Amino acid sequence: MRWFEVALWRRWPSLFPDCTARVWAWDAFSAVEYTMRRYRLALVDYASVYAEDHALIYRAHKIAVPLEEELLLTAAEEMVCVDGFVVGNVARLMKRDERMEEVEWVSD
Repeated sequence: MRWFEVALWRRWPSLFPDCTARVWAWDAFSAVEYTMRRYRLALVDYASVYAEDHALIYRAHKIAVPLEEELLLTAAEEMVCVDGFVVGNVARLMKRDERMEEVEWVSD
């Protein structure tokens, strides 16, 4: 896993991205998908991702993520860091009151 800088544009071309995040993830698309779910974006026109070690630069157009389904994370995705803060051991994202909330569990 490594740090990725993610920038998302809802409309392309545009001078500045609509959303940015620093995400700890396995690959670039997982970082894009997590950022889209975090900001509740079902569709973006353009995404740009680069690894902090500059080993990977990833660009994509017209990305869609279904937001209404319940997302179960794998064991490899349990530890999630966003914008430099450790979110914690995320068990799953579940739907409550028509929005997604992160559900954390703490082990002793």
